[in-house]
Amino acid sequence: MDNKQQKDNSGVAFPRENNNNPKAPWCSGPVIIDGKELEVAIWKQVSKAGKNYLSLKFGPPFKKKETADRNEQRGEEIPF
Repeated sequence: MDNKQQKDNSGVAFPRENNNNPKAPWCSGPVIIDGKELEVAIWKQVSKAGKNYLSLKFGPPFKKKETADRNEQRGEEIPF
């Protein structure tokens, strides 16, 4: 977050680039709730009555290098 300290019970969400999957979130980003680091994912939705709304889901932070971490836990070395 651009060298700024993120405050508790706040967060940011950025539109996802190259989002070709219709089930993927529209935006996502880091949040801190009660001192715990989480990630928020946001989808654009339309209600049965035709009203637009945003659906949010909070979960553990997404880690891109999860595969590398799993390989290290198994004792496998990454070939690079």
